[in-house]
Amino acid sequence: MTLIEHYRADIAPLKSVERKRRRMHWHHAAKKMLIMYSLTADPLPEPYTRDGITTLPFMPFFHRFSPEEFVELYRISRPKYRQP
Repeated sequence: MTLIEHYRADIAPLKSVERKRRRMHWHHAAKKMLIMYSLTADPLPEPYTRDGITTLPFMPFFHRFSPEEFVELYRISRPKYRQP
């Protein structure tokens, strides 16, 4: 399943207010990942253990997808502002 398919499956059954909130969640996640990709050549930080607690990388679900998919998600999940 692609990132866009996950996005559409997540927001499809929701009412308009909740759909808008979830769309912004996905939009911000795409934005964070695109910023991470632009800042470093290796955006996949390794998990580390400290005092017996293992910390996972930032948003492990999103690391399965390519930067191109995040560009597409960012584009389609953008807020739709009304023109005055």
